[in-house]
Amino acid sequence: MLRPRGFASLVLACGLLSPAVRAEVLVEKSGKFGPQPTSSAAELEFEVRSNESPVLSATVTLQQGSAKVLVLDSEKKALVELTTAGKMQIADQSVNTSGKPGHYYLRVVPEDAVGDWQVKVVDPIAASEIRVFLLPAVGMMAVALAALVVWRLQSGAQWRWFWVGAGVWTVGVAMKFAFAIPLNGPILRSLDYLLPRAGYLAVGSIYIGALTGVFEIGVTLIAALIWKAMARDATRGVAVGVGAGSFEAALIGLASLSAVVAAMVGPAPLRESLFSSASAAKSMTLFWLVGPVERVIAILCHTSSRALVLWGVARGRVWGPFAAAFLIMTAIDTVAGYSHLAGVLSKISAWWIELAIAPAAIVSIPIILWCVRHWPVPSPDTASPDAASTDKGLAP
Repeated sequence: MLRPRGFASLVLACGLLSPAVRAEVLVEKSGKFGPQPTSSAAELEFEVRSNESPVLSATVTLQQGSAKVLVLDSEKKALVELTTAGKMQIADQSVNTSGKPGHYYLRVVPEDAVGDWQVKVVDPIAASEIRVFLLPAVGMMAVALAALVVWRLQSGAQWRWFWVGAGVWTVGVAMKFAFAIPLNGPILRSLDYLLPRAGYLAVGSIYIGALTGVFEIGVTLIAALIWKAMARDATRGVAVGVGAGSFEAALIGLASLSAVVAAMVGPAPLRESLFSSASAAKSMTLFWLVGPVERVIAILCHTSSRALVLWGVARGRVWGPFAAAFLIMTAIDTVAGYSHLAGVLSKISAWWIELAIAPAAIVSIPIILWCVRHWPVPSPDTASPDAASTDKGLAP
């Protein structure tokens, strides 16, 4: 089971950000043979306008006799010939047109047949049409890199603290997966059974969001209590949060990029299976920015929540900061959980989802600045070269 926020990002980058025009149906028809045995053929003409090979799907179910499904070129030469004397189901078979646009024919030929048939030929999404969807994938990875570089240059934090953040995030997510994979299904089904629809959506969404707070923020707190060097100063504390958010953004961006590249270089049926889930997304205003904007929001929330937890450990005031951090991360994944449970990801503009989680990011900015400016200064005997909490004017 994909974690909800990650699920939303992948859908937005690979599904909702799929080409505006779905694979075009060139011809589609169904019919019956009978009730008396028949040998009357049906022929349908269609036009291929691109150099992509069209894709044939056919279902034939016979009670008696036999039937053929053929795809013919303009000279009536068979490009595909399928025969059945019982039941045949063909899905997404590529028709080799040698890249030649023009008129083609689909013929269904029964022989003393009784039964049903259904055929469809579609013009798949061209590889060239999906290149634009490299932009959101690359954009998410660029956001991850930019966050790392900005805090590194601003604070001089050692790279190991960014990696600590990535490691703590990985442990938290792994534990959440270990819990969610066997238990989310039964828990959500039980809620759906016991509660009315509105109650199920509310409680189920909060439950999904709370998993992030419990595991990601909980693991951060435990790690900081065990390894208090993480919380020694603001430089490290913020680096841990930036590392967590950037690592997540880089992984999601890489997964999205891999899906786009696979669709570009793979066969037409693969492109259709990966990119046919949404038909109007490209008409969304600035659709290619949705993924990167979501990653900016997520990184700010990761950073503020980790900074709160580590500031609390540094101050010896654990539970108040932990509760605030818990609420931040729970809030954004509650929105993602609701979008998933209510099935709205493909029904509304993705910008509404981003708008719903934007307040958490807006609140995160002053939280980060406040933590930096109020971080306790490490004592001289524990300070290290990268431990100055007043780096480059961040503290008053």
